[in-house]
Amino acid sequence: MTMIIKHTLASAKDRKPTILNTQLKRLVDTTGKESISLFYPDYSHVITYAPSRGGLTWYGDKSLPEEAPQPLIGNPVDLEVKVFKPILRHELSPIRVWALERNLIQTGDAKTQYIKLMEEAGELAQSILKQNEKEFVDALGDMVVVLTNLAAIKGYNLEDCINMAYNTIKDRKGSMVNNTFVKNEK
Repeated sequence: MTMIIKHTLASAKDRKPTILNTQLKRLVDTTGKESISLFYPDYSHVITYAPSRGGLTWYGDKSLPEEAPQPLIGNPVDLEVKVFKPILRHELSPIRVWALERNLIQTGDAKTQYIKLMEEAGELAQSILKQNEKEFVDALGDMVVVLTNLAAIKGYNLEDCINMAYNTIKDRKGSMVNNTFVKNEK
């Protein structure tokens, strides 16, 4: 369900949006929730909110996208949101920590990470051709690590990317043609 929610700022310094629990309860039962992810369809952006001040206010984990109307302290902005249904339960934070400790995210380059991804895709193809299950699992894992780093270099979490993609395709209809899923054209 999509709904208009009022966003404010708690601090002009960090620019992270806040939402009153009374606003959020219009979308979802917040009782006992540790966090709630909201999807901003106009900006293809996800922000995860956590409760604070006894659950009265929920604070975002990052700023609104630059192209969105920006709230001010005490001056709310109405933005369209919908509850984001995450499907990925395991966080990839340990991979990001590993990459940060090696300065990969801070000084890494999206182009070189993409080339690394293609190298790992080649290893995946080779494992399929050789029917080597150990190499198959290793190549898939390596690709997730590289994708996690690539997303982080560009300022994204791979979990958000996966969840956004899933929410786009979850209701897609189609059929198998020559061992490939082909979506129905609208």
